[in-house]
Amino acid sequence: MPGKPITTRPQGGEQSYIPKIGRPSVAQAKAIQEHILRAAQRRFLSEGYAMTSMEAIATDAGISKGTLYTRFSSKNELFRQLIAERLQAWEDKAPGIAEQPDANLFDLLYRRGSLIIEAFRDKEVQAFSHLLFSESRHFPELAEDFRKDSHDRLVDELTNEIERFSKEGGWPTTDARGAALIFVSALTGWWAHLGYADIPKKDGEVYLARLIAVLTGGRAAF
Repeated sequence: MPGKPITTRPQGGEQSYIPKIGRPSVAQAKAIQEHILRAAQRRFLSEGYAMTSMEAIATDAGISKGTLYTRFSSKNELFRQLIAERLQAWEDKAPGIAEQPDANLFDLLYRRGSLIIEAFRDKEVQAFSHLLFSESRHFPELAEDFRKDSHDRLVDELTNEIERFSKEGGWPTTDARGAALIFVSALTGWWAHLGYADIPKKDGEVYLARLIAVLTGGRAAF
């Protein structure tokens, strides 16, 4: 980008960059992209989606609107890419499921459920969930995309784990995805009912144990 060089200050692990005349290198282009996404994130979370303009994001990022639009054709596209980037970052940050044999289905579900609830306690996850809930009336497609991306990803992962567990344990499963869908929906729905609030660790443990008992024990768990 021609013009006066801009030096950015790293925030939250963000790379700094100094734009130069001519085509940016791969590393510089990545740094610029990261810088724009962080500027957009701060704006969206503080002002909301509706009240955030591309001009404001460009100003916060210290770039021209033209430079911003060469990378993102619209505010909608920018927001979608931000959500996709944060979902991947949250997944990368979460502790992985250890490859160890589970004693039973309860143990498998409890380990996965604990990771999901721990993600609910992340302040950034809470902030984005509040944002999408508040904007869902006027921009339902944004909330739906976030729900599908995050919810379906959890369901797919749990489905694979249930199928693996059943195969290794020698017991048949006819609807692993259905069970995974009920489990994830019960957790995410419960959190939404609480207003996407910070969940005390003990409350999460109690709810998770009750959910798994009902899912695995049926009426006997009532």
